Amino acid sequence: MVVFHSGLLAHPATFAGMRADGTLIYTGSDDEVPEGLAQLPKTTKVIRVDAQTIAIEEKSRPNAVLIGTLAAALPFLDQQAMLDTLEATFVGKHPEAVAANER
Repeated sequence: MVVFHSGLLAHPATFAGMRADGTLIYTGSDDEVPEGLAQLPKTTKVIRVDAQTIAIEEKSRPNAVLIGTLAAALPFLDQQAMLDTLEATFVGKHPEAVAANER
């Protein structure tokens, strides 16, 4: 599960359907640990990424950072296919982000 806005972590419905052995990726800074994470099963793999800061540094988009994190965290996903899809999505509207997405 990928949560694009940390405010959603406070809502129990956000975690509905989360499997005990699932993976949660959320955006947030180092100094914040959302209380809502306590609702997760203890066996859930939780990955926090500061997508906004990384996107600014890399001249990309936070959603692309989170998608890249998802591809890295779940080895069964085809990383090249995801990168190709991001490229096709960004090349028209944000061509400057295409090279950043490859990092």
